[in-house]
Amino acid sequence: MSDFLGPKPLTAASIDAAITGKITTPGSATATALTATYASRAVAREARAGSRGFAFIGDSNTASGVTGSSALLLAPVIYFENPSWVGWAVVTGAGRYHAAAHAAEPGITPAGWVTKYLAGVIAAAPYAVVDALGTNGLTTLAAQQAALTTIYDACDNAGIKVIVCSIPPKSTEGAEVARMNRWKRVIARNRGYLFVDNYATLVDPATGTMQAAYNSDGTHFNAVGARALGIAFNTAINAVLPDVSMLALAQPAPADLVNKPLLLVKSGFVPEDWTSLGFGSASTSVDTVAGVAGKMFTVTQTAEGVNTSSAIALNADLIPGRRYRVEYKYQLTVVGTAPTAASVRLVVTTGGGTTLTSINTQQSVPLSTVTHEFVCPTLPNYNYRLNMTMNGGGVGTKQQIGQVTITDLTAAGL
Repeated sequence: MSDFLGPKPLTAASIDAAITGKITTPGSATATALTATYASRAVAREARAGSRGFAFIGDSNTASGVTGSSALLLAPVIYFENPSWVGWAVVTGAGRYHAAAHAAEPGITPAGWVTKYLAGVIAAAPYAVVDALGTNGLTTLAAQQAALTTIYDACDNAGIKVIVCSIPPKSTEGAEVARMNRWKRVIARNRGYLFVDNYATLVDPATGTMQAAYNSDGTHFNAVGARALGIAFNTAINAVLPDVSMLALAQPAPADLVNKPLLLVKSGFVPEDWTSLGFGSASTSVDTVAGVAGKMFTVTQTAEGVNTSSAIALNADLIPGRRYRVEYKYQLTVVGTAPTAASVRLVVTTGGGTTLTSINTQQSVPLSTVTHEFVCPTLPNYNYRLNMTMNGGGVGTKQQIGQVTITDLTAAGL
């Protein structure tokens, strides 16, 4: 292993000669040792606490399910819907990071991305850039690798961390996909970046193409694949980045803009201080859930197709220019028919206006901490509430929220 782990010239020929036959499967001893090597380096560098805004960059697979993609999207809000693997990563991120920027476009190559997006992403100054580029332009592999190197150099020069993702399997260009992924793996190791093997999550080892359950058209994955990829991405991240969530553990919590974050007592259909916006025949409760301080507000469908909605108002208006952090425990358990929407959003109390945080899924979400940070923009109305809604879903489908924590980071000196 020592000769393999030492620095080598990163030419296509040397990479193929050094690695072909050594990294044969994602779970091989060599692949595992490599991952451990650069993950351990990353742990030493990433152990500090604090805000972690990730910028996700990519092509059509990263653009899918993101409202307004094909443009540089920045907080306060990036709309991730069910087919977005980035959305699934954020929803299941366990308080370790938030999405600060998104720059992905169908059909774009790394070289094209550099021209259109690099300057804007660097100017946004994220904590880390998550590179999911490389599916397009594989017939000009050297040019695309040079463009990726330009991205990595720019991030290094700006003090931005880099997380390198392998590209997904394809029904065509299998050899080129393998070469790009070998190159990405080695350059991540040599530069001390974390490498996340998206390919391994999606591939059918028997065919080298995408697993049937995840496949959309041979190049793109479907919503089921997006969910699997987002959760797998966090398995790698969770091994490297410690949890820096600020969830309320008691109430009242002095820094929390929600008076009763632990949802200990139900008043009518909803927890204390919440407002019912309609539950139809759905049932509600506040339940003890392992891993959650206090209780979780649970909405359970008792009939098909019922729409439910409730909200908790903030105890103070937002202030433009201040940084805020929104966090909560969340879980969605789908039984039978999936809901057409299951969302949590920070919205204007009187309706309309600018949405400041948003998640929306139609598949089961394992218990996790959802985290979002933003700088409050200039708005016509600063009176906000956190709104949880579920449209439809089979009998027994449950939506749950707990430890609702909204912190004025500027006021807290953070």
